[in-house]
Amino acid sequence: MNDSTDSMHEQLEALYAEREWLSQELGCCDAEGVVSMVRSLESQLVDLYQQYGSVSPVSDSQTAQLINYVTELSQHLDGMFHEKSVTFSMENERPTIRATWKETLSNQGDRQ
Repeated sequence: MNDSTDSMHEQLEALYAEREWLSQELGCCDAEGVVSMVRSLESQLVDLYQQYGSVSPVSDSQTAQLINYVTELSQHLDGMFHEKSVTFSMENERPTIRATWKETLSNQGDRQ
């Protein structure tokens, strides 16, 4: 092959690799799908701001204190348990974050 053909072949391989990566990461690999996904996220964000934009925020010191407490608790529990899951949900029209720590006991003979 000549240089021009080699270059086109490399560009085509790069394009296919990029499309495969988009498909794995986002579940779609074409421009239309990505644009649709971004527009959907923008719409959801606008809805979220409209619903919760008027909620008065807590002060920065309260937020920092709460984050520090949760971080310390999480670090302590992470060392004690094998598995952690975090879920985000809406409860009574308020966003809720829930973390769960689990320990799986393996069956060792008659002991559990």
